[in-house]
Amino acid sequence: MPHVVVENLDELLVVYAVRQAKVAFNLIGGSFLFVDEKDDGLAKYYARFGFVPILDDPLTLCMPNADIPDI
Repeated sequence: MPHVVVENLDELLVVYAVRQAKVAFNLIGGSFLFVDEKDDGLAKYYARFGFVPILDDPLTLCMPNADIPDI
């Protein structure tokens, strides 16, 4: 996850959720965190946090566990 300057509550919630996913991955395992969006605007929003669209569906984005920084 790239360094993100949090400017509002929405961004804070995304960063918190991603970091909580990292905690869960460390406890029970996991390789990727997925986000399934409904429009291009939201997909671009999540791309700012380091999510990458998958090839066959650009509105489904993923982030490898290895890219999420440790807390």
